[in-house]
Amino acid sequence: MTTKHLLPVLSLPEDLRESLASAAGPVYSGERFVDEIAATPCGGVACIGDFVSQICLSALSRRPDTPLLLVLDGKTRRESGVATGVPEGFKLYQARSPPGHLSLEVYSLVCSAIEGGGRSAVVVEGEEDLAALAALDCGSGWTIVYGLPGVGGVVVHNCLRKPGVGSSGIIAFKPGVVRLKA
Repeated sequence: MTTKHLLPVLSLPEDLRESLASAAGPVYSGERFVDEIAATPCGGVACIGDFVSQICLSALSRRPDTPLLLVLDGKTRRESGVATGVPEGFKLYQARSPPGHLSLEVYSLVCSAIEGGGRSAVVVEGEEDLAALAALDCGSGWTIVYGLPGVGGVVVHNCLRKPGVGSSGIIAFKPGVVRLKA
């Protein structure tokens, strides 16, 4: 058996789907959302999603030295064709993660990019939504930003949380593999 086309993943158990749909922190919209990102007290900002990443880039435009991670999949609300390009000067990573799963590839890249600081972008083939869990796990000194479609943006200042509080819940995910198309 060849492992060439197998992707190690963590799968979201059905019984956790509803609880993970709730926000891991306060939800903001409009100018308050932008202001909360711009005023981050943390050492870096991880922005998950194409629309959210555009807002982060705008909010942090006057703070070019702030470490920043963008995680993109070229879609907003599951619609392709979003034109969020990777800004000049960002280190680019590419990874795969099928819908409903968090690939270990994406998890590792998100954590490595946060640990390395600087400005990076992870472009995901598939779906980037669950990458927020990796950022919450690895970004203890960072602000984590992600969207709740139709509701607003979640901003979690992980640097202000007590250690061990607000676990991402990823420990309950099921390890497995997904067969990729050749």
